[in-house]
Amino acid sequence: MALRVLHVIDNLGQGGVQRYLFGYLSHMDRKKVIFDFVVQTENVGSLEEEVCSLGSKVYHLPSSINEREAFRKRFDSIIHEGGYTIVEAHQNHRCLYPLLLAKRAGVPVRIAHSHSSYPASSIIKAAYRFYFKTRIPWVATELWGCSDCANRWLYGNRSLKKAVIVPNAIDAKRFLFNEENRHAVRSEYKIEGPCIGHVGAGGAAKNYPFILDLFKEIAERDASARLLLVGCSASSQNGALGDEATKRGVIDKVIFTGPVSDPEKYLSAMDAFVLPSLFEGFPIALLEAQANGLNPITAAGVVTAEVNVSGRVRYIPNGTINIHEWVDAVMAQVRVPRALMDNSVLNSGYDIVGASNALQERYLKLGGLTGREKASNNT
Repeated sequence: MALRVLHVIDNLGQGGVQRYLFGYLSHMDRKKVIFDFVVQTENVGSLEEEVCSLGSKVYHLPSSINEREAFRKRFDSIIHEGGYTIVEAHQNHRCLYPLLLAKRAGVPVRIAHSHSSYPASSIIKAAYRFYFKTRIPWVATELWGCSDCANRWLYGNRSLKKAVIVPNAIDAKRFLFNEENRHAVRSEYKIEGPCIGHVGAGGAAKNYPFILDLFKEIAERDASARLLLVGCSASSQNGALGDEATKRGVIDKVIFTGPVSDPEKYLSAMDAFVLPSLFEGFPIALLEAQANGLNPITAAGVVTAEVNVSGRVRYIPNGTINIHEWVDAVMAQVRVPRALMDNSVLNSGYDIVGASNALQERYLKLGGLTGREKASNNT
């Protein structure tokens, strides 16, 4: 019987955290370790069918913020009925509540996992987050994160020495450039000129207004240019993305793919990749773009240098004052040949094959097992 690890997340859509978990799950020996999921929505996420096909269980619970008591009752029941010995929460400062419940339920291994580093929008929210952050080390037995900056943001300098970096690994071979995929995508969307691309689920963190401002300037220089927004739709952010593209007069040149399960196809269609995020932990999309041979351009002072495993990532500050530097950089990248068959990601420690083996052994050790023993404490 496999050791079952219970992961607490918001949903099972195509976001970075979800793709991280699915990548590790699909490359582990699921006779030894398997992931189950607590999601805080009634909606069925786009990854749910796939994770269930791999043997995972998915529990739909109410929001731990808006319906705390209902969440607590269901969560307690799931822990006791499932006999879980490892609970891992992936909601940054909101890890506190599920890990506190897990501690009270007697779960011996409680993992907080930091995936980002984002500012509060008000003093009240900053104080609220500070309260949660300072208490997480008291309820978590393990402090994990995707990067040094993500760990520093959630756990603070005092607990940083205890924090472990678990890489946001990808299947590097899957994301290698593919000429057939390039031709198929460009033909489907009638892309004949430069294709500027981005991969994201449509959230505010990815700074879509700036991406659209940037593209507007690019389209004025080259009317054949197209913006390929992978993973989001015009209706994202309650329709704001479509409205913003319309306001800028570029809606007919912007391609919204909606959620996809094969972002590698779309990367091959791109000539330049941009990620002007407002905050990040460790962006998986930048690794994928590098594996595809692209030379990504991203936000200086926001995105960690740890992600620049190829040495080809260009860092430029965000903001309207710097937009022409972004435009110049994008137009220059369009003319730069792809770095075909670049193995920098494969050899960086961020490839999923080696990383999943290491994480599997870590779980087994935390569960009191070794890689050669079969788990017997969970079903």
